[in-house]
Parts: sequence; C-alpha cells; structure tokens
Amino acid sequence: GYCLWQTGRQSVEALAQQWMAEAGDRVHLYLRNYLKTPHLINRLNARAIQQGQLNISQSQVLQQTFLQQVQELGALRLHFSNPNGGLVGAGNDERGFTMSSTEGFRQGQLQIYTVDRQGRRLQKIVDLPNYDARQRPFYQKAVAAGQPTWTPIYSYVPMSSGLGIAASYPVYNADRQLQGVLSADLTLSALTQF
Repeated sequence: GYCLWQTGRQSVEALAQQWMAEAGDRVHLYLRNYLKTPHLINRLNARAIQQGQLNISQSQVLQQTFLQQVQELGALRLHFSNPNGGLVGAGNDERGFTMSSTEGFRQGQLQIYTVDRQGRRLQKIVDLPNYDARQRPFYQKAVAAGQPTWTPIYSYVPMSSGLGIAASYPVYNADRQLQGVLSADLTLSALTQF
C-alpha cells in the first residue's frame, strides 16, 4: 500500500511540475510578445516618417494611420507628440475606439473623441485645457534617452483611464534635430487579462 501511495504522489507531483512549467512558458511567451509589439509599431512608424511615407505635419493622416494600426495590431493607444507640445493619437480601450488631438497640433486644448472604425467622431469625452505633451512621461523619457525606451508607470489623461507604460521612440531628422516622439501605450490592467 505505501509503495503504491508513494508512486501515486510522485506521479501527481511530476504532473503538477510539468503543468506549472508549461503555464510559465505560456506566460513568458505572452509577455514577450505583448512587450515587443509597441516597440515594433514605433520602429515601423519611425521608418515610414524617415522615408517620407508618413508626414508628421499632417495630423489627420497620422490619426487615421494610428487608428488603422490600433485596429489591425491590437495596440492600445498610439500617438505622436511634437516639440510644440502638440499631440495626435488613436486608441482602443474600455471606451471603444478614440482619437485625440491638441488644437493646432501644439500645446493647448486636448480633445478626445470616441470614433467609429472609420474614424468618424461620435462623442467628445475629454476636453482638457492647457495640455502640453512635452510635460508627459512618454515625451520626456524619450527625449532624455535619445533612443527608444520604456517610460515609468504613469497616469493616463484623464486619470480615470488608469495606469500604463509607454514604449517611446524619439524621431530625428537627418541633422539629428528632434521632430517628435512616437509612443505606444500599454495598460497595466491588460497584463491581468491573459
């Protein structure tokens, strides 16, 4: 009896260890892919900007491009912020698809709208005065690093949207003058959805 019990216990322990290892491998793969995607999106967008395929002075084109990428790649929020404090972006979160922009693509009024899949505005959900993208962690960290980087954890605007991190990528022209910062956000809450 004891030998049979001991053999059964060892079999159960071996099976449990195998399941834990497989679960750990799946979590590792999920996290690696989840964390790789934002930098990949930024790198591809930076390349498109440098090759003249994506014009950073055309905020509506940037928004539409980001909205398509959010839909196709499952990214949470993509945006471009410039040295004038302006921001344009698109996202997908608990509110649905959104598009954000500052008036005149410079420091000032930030407006965020829910939009349909084609980018048509449905409802204004944020109207924030005096927004300056240069004061946000995704901009500051990228400029300070001078290369692609992760931000520290920060609160989204508006704060009710939770906490997140951003993969940020400074974009320079041929003379190494800063043109702006591409960012791809990830929410911390999304990590618990696996």
